[in-house]
Amino acid sequence: MSERKRINMPIPFTIYDLAAARITAPYFAQQNTRMSDFTVGVSYLWQAHFDCRYAIVADCLILQVQYDGGRYFTYPIGERVDEALTLLEQHCTESGTPLRFATVSPAQTQQLARRYPRTEVHEQRQFFDYVYHYADLATFAGRRYSAHRNHINQFVKHAPDWQYVPMT
Repeated sequence: MSERKRINMPIPFTIYDLAAARITAPYFAQQNTRMSDFTVGVSYLWQAHFDCRYAIVADCLILQVQYDGGRYFTYPIGERVDEALTLLEQHCTESGTPLRFATVSPAQTQQLARRYPRTEVHEQRQFFDYVYHYADLATFAGRRYSAHRNHINQFVKHAPDWQYVPMT
C-alpha cells in the first residue's frame, strides 16, 4: 500500500473568477469528457449560482460547487488523480465536509465505484447536457425550437438595450 500524504489544513478552494479561468483552462483542455460543466465558460458563468470554487491539488483541478444545500466536488482533472482523491478525502475528514461528487462522467463514475464500493449514483435530469446541431441553433427553425424562440423574444422584449461584449 502506498504511503498517503497528509495535509494539515483544509484545501483552500478559491472563488472562480476571471483569474481562475486562465489558471484552469489548461486542465479543462486535457480532460476527455464532453460535459459542458468542464469548461471555463460554464464554471465562470455559473459561479455565483453554484458558488463555484476551485483548487489545484496534486497537479489536478478540483471544482467545488454548492446546490441542494450541500457541497459537491468534481472528479479531479489531471495526471495524479489517485493522489488528488486521497488529499480530497483528508480535506473532507478534517473539515467535516461529506465527500460527494457531482457532474461525473460514466467513466469517472466507474472509477469512483471501484475506489468507493458503497457508492450511490443519483442522476438528475435537470442537469443533463443537450447537444444540438449548430445550424439549428443559428435559425431555431421549426416547431421543435418554438420554446427557444419564445425565450429569446422575451429576453429582447425585457432587455432591449442588451449588447454582446467580449470578455478580455
